[in-house]
Amino acid sequence: MNTVHLLNWHHAWLLNGDMLYCRQCGAGQPEELGDTVFQHSAHCSAQELHLQPWKHLKHIVDTDGE
Repeated sequence: MNTVHLLNWHHAWLLNGDMLYCRQCGAGQPEELGDTVFQHSAHCSAQELHLQPWKHLKHIVDTDGE
């Protein structure tokens, strides 16, 4: 797991149990919808940058040393 990537991910997202929240707009997504595109609020500045945060987190955790 790459700590720098995890810290960068955490800067954009708040993980609370099985819910993930955008730190910019506060929109949330449960883990069971993690394969779908995250729905940010209409005017969120992060809406085009962070489309699948659950998959991104899994990639960070599963990647060793990259």
